[in-house]
Amino acid sequence: MLAIYAPVVRETAISFELEPPSLEEMRGRMRSLQTRLPWLVCADGPAIWGYAYADRFRARAAYQWSAEVTVYVSPERQRRGVARALYTSLLAASRLLGYRNAFAGIALPNPASVALHEALGFRPAGLLREAPPTLVTLAQTSPEWQAALRRGLAQLHDPGSPS
Repeated sequence: MLAIYAPVVRETAISFELEPPSLEEMRGRMRSLQTRLPWLVCADGPAIWGYAYADRFRARAAYQWSAEVTVYVSPERQRRGVARALYTSLLAASRLLGYRNAFAGIALPNPASVALHEALGFRPAGLLREAPPTLVTLAQTSPEWQAALRRGLAQLHDPGSPS
C-alpha cells in the first residue's frame, strides 16, 4: 500500500500530505482504524491493486455518523473498476457499521476522481482554497489583525441606544 501511496504524496497534491508516511506510520494508521472503521485492500495474491478506508470525519459526537473516505489504486490497475469496487464495498460496510454520511476530499483538477465520486452519489459540498495559513502570533503583530478586530467591534450595538 505504501508503494501505491508514496508516489501520490511525492508527485501530486491528491493526498493532502507533504511527505509520505513511514512504513510504521502507515501501520499505525491502519491499527488506529481497525476496530471502528473499515480498511479494505483489493489484491491478487501478493500484488496489491488498491485500497480504500474510512476515517472519522470530525471528533465531536454530533459527527459520529459521518466518515471521511478515500481510495488509492495502483497506476497499472487504474480505470479497471478497482476504485469503484473498493468504494462499493467500503460504503456498504460503513452503512452496516452505522455510518450515514461519507465525505471525500478531492484535490482539483482531478476529473477522474470527480467522475468516480459523482457516479457513486457524492455531491460537491465545499471548496478549500490553497492559501497556506500563517501563525496567530505573527498575524497579531500586523495592522491587518487590529483592523479585523475593529470590523467585528463595529457590529456591536450600544445596549442603551436604539438598534
